[in-house]
Amino acid sequence: MRKSRFLVVLFAAAIACVAQAKKPLVVMVSVDGMRPDYVTYAEEHKLELPFLLGMMHNGVYAHGVIGVLPTYTYPSHTTLVTGVWPAKHGVLNNRPFDPLGKDPLAWWWSFSTIKVPTLWQAAHDAGVKTAAVNWPVTQGAPIDYNIPEFWNPSPQDDGSTLENAATPAGMLKDLEKTLGRYPSKVVDVANDHKRVAFAVAILKQYHPGLLAVHLAGLDTAQHDHGPFSDAANAAVQEEDKLLKEIYDAAYTQDKNVIFCVLSDHGFEPVSYYVSLKRAFVDAGLIAVDAKGNVTSWKAMPWVSGGTAAIMLNDPNDTETKQAVLALLRKLAIDPANGIGHVYNHEETVAMGGYPDAAFLVALRPGWQAIAELKPEVATGVSNLGAHGYLASDPALRSAFFIMGPGLDR
Repeated sequence: MRKSRFLVVLFAAAIACVAQAKKPLVVMVSVDGMRPDYVTYAEEHKLELPFLLGMMHNGVYAHGVIGVLPTYTYPSHTTLVTGVWPAKHGVLNNRPFDPLGKDPLAWWWSFSTIKVPTLWQAAHDAGVKTAAVNWPVTQGAPIDYNIPEFWNPSPQDDGSTLENAATPAGMLKDLEKTLGRYPSKVVDVANDHKRVAFAVAILKQYHPGLLAVHLAGLDTAQHDHGPFSDAANAAVQEEDKLLKEIYDAAYTQDKNVIFCVLSDHGFEPVSYYVSLKRAFVDAGLIAVDAKGNVTSWKAMPWVSGGTAAIMLNDPNDTETKQAVLALLRKLAIDPANGIGHVYNHEETVAMGGYPDAAFLVALRPGWQAIAELKPEVATGVSNLGAHGYLASDPALRSAFFIMGPGLDR
C-alpha cells in the first residue's frame, strides 16, 4: 500500500490503462462530495465502510486531492476527464452565467461546452467502448452507452427528455422495461441505488471497456445536514454498499478490472448565507423590480458556494470596477460577512478559473454565497453544508482510491 501525498493525475492514469495492448476493464465511480477522511478516519467517525477500507488497504489512495476553482461538481468532473483547469476546458460553474435570470433552472449539461479532448475520445482512439451513467456534462458526448446527467425541469416532463438524450437510441427504454423508470431528477441515496442498477445492467449487457458512474446522494445529504452529520454518515455507508455492487459486477466481467473511486470535492459545514446581490443592489450596481427580478446590471456576483466571481457587464468600465472594489473592501471589513479575501482578475486567472471575472470573492469556511436576493447580506442558518471554497482549504480535498492488478502499492 502506498499513501499518495501528491496530486493524482487521473486523466493520465486512465489514458495509460486504456492504451495497454491487453486492455483491462476500467471503472471510475465518483461519489459526489466525499471527503477522504470519511474513509481514512472511518473508525474515529464510527463508520462501517468495508469496501472502501478494503480499497484503502489493498490498493493505492491519496490522503487528499487538490481541486480546481471552483470546487464545484461540473467544473471538477470535467477536469477529471480532461486533465485541465476549468478556464481551459470551459465548464466554469455548475450553471451558465445568467445575470437576468432568463433560464434559472439551466445547468451546464451539454458536452459541446467542453473545449478540449476528453477521456471518452481518448478511449475511442484506443479502441475501447465507453459507458457512463449520470456523469456530468455528457449530454451529446461521444460515449457508446450513455445515460447523461440531464433532466427537463418542467413538472410535466414524462421522462422522454432523458430517454432521447441517452445513447444508443432506445437503450434506456429497453433497460427501463426490466429496471423501472430511471430517476433523472431526484438526487438522493435511494435513487443512487436505482442508478447503480442501470450501471450494472450496462456492464452485463454491453460489456464496455470503460465505465464512469456518478453517485450524488452523499452530496445532497451533506448540503441538507452538513458533513459527518447522521444523515451524511448513513449516506456514505450506503454508497459503500453500492460501490461493492458495481465492483462485483465489474469483477465478474473482468478479473483484471481496474476499479477507481474518487470524488469531485470535499465539504464544509455552513452557518451563514451571504447574499452579495443584496449589497450590489443597495450600491446601485444591480437594478431590480418590485419582485426582486434583475432589470439591469453593471456588476453581478456569479456564485459558487464558498466563492463568487464578480462579473462586469462592460469589462472596460473602469468606474464600475473601482466602485465594486470599494464595495467589496467595505464588506470585507465586517467579519459578519465572512469574506476571507478578494482576488483581482490576474490572481483569479492564475488559479485556473473564471477567466472573465473582474474579482473573486473567497468566503471563510462557514459562510456560503447564494444567488438569492435577501433582506440582509448575511443570514444565519444551521446544520447545512457547502463546497466551492478555494482548493487550498483542506476540507475541500477530494478522495482517490484505486485498485487492480499491476498497480504499484
